Amino acid sequence: MDTIVYIDGYNLFYGRLRNTSFKWLGPVKLFQSISKIQNPSSNVIKVKYFTSRVKANFSSHGRDSIKAQDSYHRALKQTHGDGIDIIYGYHTVSMPPPSI
Repeated sequence: MDTIVYIDGYNLFYGRLRNTSFKWLGPVKLFQSISKIQNPSSNVIKVKYFTSRVKANFSSHGRDSIKAQDSYHRALKQTHGDGIDIIYGYHTVSMPPPSI
């Protein structure tokens, strides 16, 4: 069974991986393993990794966070080639309405 995996990469990192030793998680290999456990005939044909670019002014490490994210994304593409698509979205910031 051919399978495509969709990952919210930004939330994966900030919700689970940040401040751990797993920052360089290989999502393609992880989900290949998980899918084989669930169904031995499964075949992960693509991982679609949705994220947005880190903004230095929102990050505690500033421009270093941008460099780290870029390095990680380059490594994913180098390692998995056409097996992974990195799809960039954008940040939205909503502020509460002013109180009157």
